[in-house]
Amino acid sequence: MSAFRILLDHEAAEGADPDGELVSIRRAELEGLRAEAAAPRAVVDAPGLAQAERRAADWERAYKSALKDRELATALAGKPLVPGAAAQLVTLWRDEFEVHEFEGEHKVVARDGRTVGQAVADRLTSPDYAHFCRPTTRGGTAQASTGRPTAGGPATAAPRTLGDAIIQRWREAATARPDDGSAPIGLRRRR
Repeated sequence: MSAFRILLDHEAAEGADPDGELVSIRRAELEGLRAEAAAPRAVVDAPGLAQAERRAADWERAYKSALKDRELATALAGKPLVPGAAAQLVTLWRDEFEVHEFEGEHKVVARDGRTVGQAVADRLTSPDYAHFCRPTTRGGTAQASTGRPTAGGPATAAPRTLGDAIIQRWREAATARPDDGSAPIGLRRRR
């Protein structure tokens, strides 16, 4: 087994006797010391410190997540959305926003740097998210300027087809006479 001599004090060795400043150790001990010096040191001074740091990081993550959810919900509050769309959009978009600290305040911004309001408005106008918005029209084929005839009142427009003319005449006849149960059912005349 070979022994190694290690100089303990470099300054003392320059002008002093080197025999008093050297220590002999075995090769296995030297390799152990080298491995220990190369390995990262674990925090052993306080066993609860690592757990406290982990809990603090969890709290910070939860705070930032709640802050993003609140800002998104606030931006979506005034938009004409279908029922249940706001909660779905918050879930979809939550990871697209980041929380940054500016002058002691936490601010939520989109990943591209826009504000939450700008990003939400741009996304809702895109075709990808248009189905979350309420329709701007009610649908149907009637033009907005034409009105429907009122029930019981005479129709103002001339019938366009024979079927429309028959229905219009039947409605006029039904409103002209009282319904006493003696009126014929169908299109033939009374005999």
